[in-house]
Amino acid sequence: MAPINRVQRVGAQAIVGTFLTVATSIAEVEASVSTARERFWKRAIKFWVDIHTLPKTNPLHRIVSRVRKSYRTARSPFHQVACRLKDVPLHELESIQPFTLKPWEKRVQAFNYENAPKQHVEWDIRIAVSSSARNGVVGVGGAVRGTPFIDGDATSE
Repeated sequence: MAPINRVQRVGAQAIVGTFLTVATSIAEVEASVSTARERFWKRAIKFWVDIHTLPKTNPLHRIVSRVRKSYRTARSPFHQVACRLKDVPLHELESIQPFTLKPWEKRVQAFNYENAPKQHVEWDIRIAVSSSARNGVVGVGGAVRGTPFIDGDATSE
């Protein structure tokens, strides 16, 4: 941890522009930088929660259940995290179920109508939806567009 603290001190001093004799904790507070220990524990907690949201078929699920057993000699950092977070209600977390589309299953087809007569114009609605998750934030977006639907030769895109 000492090499990381040295890097943290130099970085905090560079941000604030303090002298070399300033204590690391003072430079971190002035630079609004969280300590290395805090950042490591945030990552460990995020990892612990993420690993408990995996489905039961995932191989890591079996490993997590073995970590909870007490080994008196040579406890791993993962076991230390498990001991510290044993009071977190993990049974209330939702499991992430992966959903994939098999290659032989039918997919949604898009059609492009070309050479259609102008007199058979009707209305069609196109809807596009997308979602993503990054850094603990889930984003969802959608677009709805009303376009004229033309009865003619359809070609899939």
